[in-house]
Amino acid sequence: MPFRAVYAAAKAYLVTFTWALAGELAGTGVRVQVCCPGVVATEFHQGTGIDLARLPVTPMDPGDVVTACLAALELGETVCVPGLDDPAAVEHYHTAAGQLIHASSHTLASRYHKAPAPEDRP
Repeated sequence: MPFRAVYAAAKAYLVTFTWALAGELAGTGVRVQVCCPGVVATEFHQGTGIDLARLPVTPMDPGDVVTACLAALELGETVCVPGLDDPAAVEHYHTAAGQLIHASSHTLASRYHKAPAPEDRP
């Protein structure tokens, strides 16, 4: 996401924070959810000067986003992406993120044991 580093970092934080919080609250009856809707047709864009008609995507209706979030909550989804047809994509992301966070082996991965000689580097 070039030129959107802060946005991308904030979204990644919200998703990771929500997953962590959901894990901590498991079994308490409290559910948490993060919604990642993409572009939503709201007055927010008027203040930014963004012309929604010129975007390469059609903005979502706010009511549809609310409907999707409530349905996702009933389905037990911690991360709701209203425009994503395949919920497995979120699970793949979650699995990969978990592997990165929990990579706590006390030994180096085999690819790091010996640095390649300068002539062997790409």
